[in-house]
Amino acid sequence: MKQIKTSVYKLIFEQFSVSGDDITDETGPGDLPKWDSIGQLRLILSLEEEFGIQLSVDDIMKINSIKDIVKVIGKYKSGVSELSKGQKPVPSTDFHPVRVPATTYWGHGSLSVIGNIVHGRVAFITGLSGYAKDMGKRVSKMLPEHIGFKVFQRQGREPYRNNIITLSEELQSFLPEHIVAIGGGSTIDMAKLTWLLYEKPGFELDKVNLYKDLKLRDKAIFTAVPTTFGSGSEVSSAAAFSEPNKTGKCIVVSHEFLPDQLILDPSLGQSASLSTIYASAFDALTHAIEGYVSIVNHPLLASSAIMAIKNILAVLGKIKSSGVTQDVLETLCYAAYNAGIVQNHCSVGLTHSLAHQMGGFGIGHGVANSLFLVPVINCNAAKTDIYTKLMSEMGFSTLNDFIDNVNRLLSEAKLYPDKGVIDDIVSNKSLIVEGAMDDITFRTNPAVLDKSAVELVFDQAINNLPS
Repeated sequence: MKQIKTSVYKLIFEQFSVSGDDITDETGPGDLPKWDSIGQLRLILSLEEEFGIQLSVDDIMKINSIKDIVKVIGKYKSGVSELSKGQKPVPSTDFHPVRVPATTYWGHGSLSVIGNIVHGRVAFITGLSGYAKDMGKRVSKMLPEHIGFKVFQRQGREPYRNNIITLSEELQSFLPEHIVAIGGGSTIDMAKLTWLLYEKPGFELDKVNLYKDLKLRDKAIFTAVPTTFGSGSEVSSAAAFSEPNKTGKCIVVSHEFLPDQLILDPSLGQSASLSTIYASAFDALTHAIEGYVSIVNHPLLASSAIMAIKNILAVLGKIKSSGVTQDVLETLCYAAYNAGIVQNHCSVGLTHSLAHQMGGFGIGHGVANSLFLVPVINCNAAKTDIYTKLMSEMGFSTLNDFIDNVNRLLSEAKLYPDKGVIDDIVSNKSLIVEGAMDDITFRTNPAVLDKSAVELVFDQAINNLPS
């Protein structure tokens, strides 16, 4: 442990340009000028490289001082051998807690409980569509007369920083005690971040923030009501936003974002367009596949991933012949919930790393995932046998059989970006590839990939699109 402490102190000196006189074992983020959220991320990357390990999100969130760093590293080093340069770090085998929303209401018509669970002044944050706004009005009619409420309709296709700030300022004027997000993943993410700024005015949203001690609920509690089934935002400890005309997603991570109440009403998906249903399904499918093969996969959630993959493939196979039935929505809602939990605890991989770069180009996350999913599987399969067990669990004889099935379903879904958008992302290929490799989810991809491999995945995805 003494050697670990010496090495940690040396990294701190180098990382933050300080001397031994400036720090103690209790020194932590915020105590040094350069130890901000970005400095924290760089330090984590340096620690992983120095000690040949892969820190889990839970362990990252435990780091609040130098003493914490030494303790966490010591746990890893006690059971992890040294790695040669370029070798994939091995994650901790410790079980980490599975966190889900405090209370979940499930089933067709479960939205009706809303009047029994809200309290005080209620802010409903809805999506962009007329249906979303009408949903806010519909829900408000379910409330007892003594409940004060206001419906806030978010602006912008993506959750953009400026729109989040504007909406949080509107909440400051209304002073809600309960925030209810009603909509798809982008709406729920926007509601989380708006809630954060409402609770903590002036909070700075940076590129990537991983917070252990972020405390919410001083002003309001949070309820999520998804109307699309795929994003997993309703069971995620993360909230993502974009900057206009920029690649990459900015992500804030805190377990505080998990809702106090979650309403899973499959009937709310009935008004979604067919393209939205398909995009949501492929979003959830990607969560389950990448979570299952992630280097920080969780043994307790493997069965949830398998169940989600099987159900989503079955749903996608039914849509063409049977349409979007009540059974389809129920199965998709349940599968997306489980896939979201898998993604939240196991992280994901290169498909998401690339998809996160698409927000600035106006490509929805589900569509972006569908674009890169198969090329990423092929790339990883060429370098690792990680999919062998998955295929066995799924009942496919070979990986090619599975890929053929997915490609057929993708062809039926027709989730293709507009040609102008495709031309735009092709012209920004270098920025997209670099952004993907810098994305936090790239670190949990099952295969070690260099820039040329990521570029090949990008090219294959573009070449797979119809001309």
